[in-house]
Amino acid sequence: MSVNIVSRLRGSLYGLAVGDALGAPYEFKPRGTYVPTGNMEESSIFTFKGKPLKAGTWTDDTSMALCLAASLNEHRGFIWEDAAKKFVRWNIDGYMSAIGVCFDIGNTTRVALGSYNYQLTHKANKPLVLSGPKDAHQSGNGSLMRLAPVPVFYHQSPKKALQYTSLQSRITHASPVAVQSCLLASLQIVGFVNSEKDTAKARKEEVLASRFVPKGLEGVDIEISEREIVNLWEGEWKSNTVDEISTSGFVVHSHEAALWALWNTETFEEGMLLLLPLGSDVDTVCAIYGQLAGACYGYESIPKRWLDGLQKREILDQVFGTLVELSSQVSDAETTAA
Repeated sequence: MSVNIVSRLRGSLYGLAVGDALGAPYEFKPRGTYVPTGNMEESSIFTFKGKPLKAGTWTDDTSMALCLAASLNEHRGFIWEDAAKKFVRWNIDGYMSAIGVCFDIGNTTRVALGSYNYQLTHKANKPLVLSGPKDAHQSGNGSLMRLAPVPVFYHQSPKKALQYTSLQSRITHASPVAVQSCLLASLQIVGFVNSEKDTAKARKEEVLASRFVPKGLEGVDIEISEREIVNLWEGEWKSNTVDEISTSGFVVHSHEAALWALWNTETFEEGMLLLLPLGSDVDTVCAIYGQLAGACYGYESIPKRWLDGLQKREILDQVFGTLVELSSQVSDAETTAA
């Protein structure tokens, strides 16, 4: 793989973790009630052993992304049942947690993982059944926030990237809006990673153009039909003002905010700093932005102070490093896990 592609793959993964950790101290805070420092800060929103979480501590967004990445690494491909089992391990045992226990889990995710835990405990001799709710009212951002490992691993096979993107969402979030938001983001990450444009500005103009489809998917029926996701695909958010941008946990709002910040700024740092003061589900919005912006600008664009400030960096380096390395071995021609 070229140096540029490796940088964009790493950028998408570490961008997710950086955005998550930067936003965590401000999660749930109303817009206009705080002023971010622009640095990693300790979080009093969550505590561990009676103390605020250390600066640079990442939350559920990154933990679930690490679960996905670890599953892809272990099986050299996507097996949804194994990904679901690793999510359950995170929920029950703190697997891939920055502090050794699960915290900051969304309600929709909690219910789905509870179903898998029940199946694994009481129906161990039967195949797992997908349990992500299909209800439109449960279209949170919980599957989009963790997405990056799938399009990163399958960046050389866009068809597989879409196939497994849909499946990874449905583990916990099976509503059409949630699934299709993930599909669109996967198109965008693959598009940025594989773009032949020389500048970030040109890559954004290419990938964020109305109804963009990356190479390898020409003529393929992209299953994006929900009006709200089509609007995102067509770029109706580009001219929005900050007052028109919501950072709620609704997946459309989160995805739109991330795209808006990417389009209206010129560096990874500038876009992140634009989002940080907007409150509400800001850690996840920043994690989504980080996936997209990291894929566009590359790893080297992420400020060193943010990367150096991440807790449990050794876990990120090992799991994400292996994923990027293995992604070079994936192609449309070969058979991967199903």
